[in-house]
Amino acid sequence: MLLVDADQPEPVRSGARELALFLTPEPGAEAKEVEETIEGMLLRLEEFCSLADLIRSDTSQILEENIPVLKAKLTEMRGIYAKVDRLEAFVKMVGHHVAFLEADVLQAERDHGAFPQALRRWLGSAGLPSFRNPESCSRVGPVSCLCHGDESSDAAGVFWAVFGLPQAALTCPTWFIPRPPSTE
Repeated sequence: MLLVDADQPEPVRSGARELALFLTPEPGAEAKEVEETIEGMLLRLEEFCSLADLIRSDTSQILEENIPVLKAKLTEMRGIYAKVDRLEAFVKMVGHHVAFLEADVLQAERDHGAFPQALRRWLGSAGLPSFRNPESCSRVGPVSCLCHGDESSDAAGVFWAVFGLPQAALTCPTWFIPRPPSTE
């Protein structure tokens, strides 16, 4: 049997305490490492929160300022696209009529032949105005277009509307014709 003194603590308990103190590591080195890791994580979390706030403020700025500007530009571009479409239709119509006119000119050249050089000299010496001299030509009022039907007048109207010209300009340009010899 073990003799136990009443003044001293129990030997098992004191031994356990000493053993626990001996086995418990010093919190200095490991605790510092854990604290540094936690501080690093808190710093990264703070940076992430500031970045999220910055993105949130940029997003609200985009929603409040830039999107209305983009909507206005989109509306403007739709108008421009519509004008381009109308202009393409007009150009197509003009190309169609030019092809018809070119075919008619080629047919007339085949039917009547080239204008002989001698005849040109004779007309020039006879005192008739030159066909190429615009000063000897007089202006004639507007001549109706070679357009046929509603399609062409619509296309011409679209053309003039695209460029903002008045409706009075819907007639074709005036043509020059030779002025008759003066009788003075």
